[in-house]
Amino acid sequence: MGKAIAAQAKDMEQAIVAPQKAKMSAFTGRVPLRGALLAAVLCFLAISLAGAAESTKPFEQSGIHFPGGFDLNTVGELQGKIAAVYRPSGSGPVIVSLETEWETYAVVTCPPWYWDELKIKVSIGDEVRVMGSKSLGRDSNLYIIAQTVHLIQQVRTIALRSKTGTPLWDGPHGKADSPRGSGSRPGGGK
Repeated sequence: MGKAIAAQAKDMEQAIVAPQKAKMSAFTGRVPLRGALLAAVLCFLAISLAGAAESTKPFEQSGIHFPGGFDLNTVGELQGKIAAVYRPSGSGPVIVSLETEWETYAVVTCPPWYWDELKIKVSIGDEVRVMGSKSLGRDSNLYIIAQTVHLIQQVRTIALRSKTGTPLWDGPHGKADSPRGSGSRPGGGK
């Protein structure tokens, strides 16, 4: 009796699955090559755009605390060329990608409003020397929380933090003429 039930189940499976397989074969046989290529291109574009959206937010996955996170025990100096500058669309610091002879570092600078207030103008390929606190982010990227940035071609040094690492845009601890708090934008918003 068990064999009879198994045979009936197999017959039912054949009756249901076989026509579906035939439909799938007929469908895939009729898909034009252009359609398959279009689907592949659309998938590639979707993946590329998702990656581009992530690359505009390189700092969010770092695990680095901002504006804190400065460690006097890891202060060092690096020199290299600017490979990219990332300005956040929302809150967060301006990040400069710095290519040195050995590594590429993400240099964490200051909030965009403070960058603009200091009238910092840099270009890809500019040679810079950065003094700051080194840190390895949880995203496995090397970060430097900048204390000073020396723009070599402009012969200009920009101080972003005090000797103790306190942000200069943080009014009570840094510049006396800056009423804004850590990372706040003009007008008091974050």
